[in-house]
Amino acid sequence: MEQNKLLVAVIALFAGACSGTVQQPAASHAVTTSCAGGTIRSDAELAELAGCQTVVGDLQVQGVTTLDSLHDLRHVTGTLTVGPTRALYELSGLEQLRSVGALVLERNEGLLNASLSTLTDARRVRITYNPRLSKSQGFVDGVSRTSCQFELSHNLGLRAEGVEQVSRPSSDALLGRL
Repeated sequence: MEQNKLLVAVIALFAGACSGTVQQPAASHAVTTSCAGGTIRSDAELAELAGCQTVVGDLQVQGVTTLDSLHDLRHVTGTLTVGPTRALYELSGLEQLRSVGALVLERNEGLLNASLSTLTDARRVRITYNPRLSKSQGFVDGVSRTSCQFELSHNLGLRAEGVEQVSRPSSDALLGRL
C-alpha cells in the first residue's frame, strides 16, 4: 500500500512538471552596478554588459553595430573608446552616460551621429577619423559644454560642413563653432 502511494506521488510530480504547473524559480534580473573594463569585439560580447551602470577601468568597444546594451551605463572611470567600427551609425545606448575619464571616438566608418547630451564630465575627448560624422546629424552636444582637453581631427564630414579641426586644452573655444 505504501509503495502505491509513493508511485502515485512520483507520477503526480512528473505529470505536474510536464503540464507546467510546477513553479520554476524566478530568474534574477538584478542590475549589475559596476563591471570591469576590457575590450569588446562584438555585439554578443557587448550584451554581457547589459545592466552595468559603472565600468571600472578602460572600456574599448570595437566591431559592434549598436551600443544599445549600454543603456544603463552612467560612468566609465577610465577611457571609453568606441572604434574601430564599420556599421555603427549612432551612439544610441549611451543616453545615460554622465562621466568618463576620457572619451575616444576613432575610426568609425559609418558614424553619422555622435550626440551625447548627458555627458558633462570628461577630462579628455578625442574625435578622429570618423569620415561620415556630421554636425547636422547631432554632434557631441554635452561634450561641448564640458571643460576638457578636446581634439577634433580627420573627420571629413565635419570638415565639409565647415567645422574647424581643433586641438585645444579646453572645449570652451568650440562653443561658437559647433
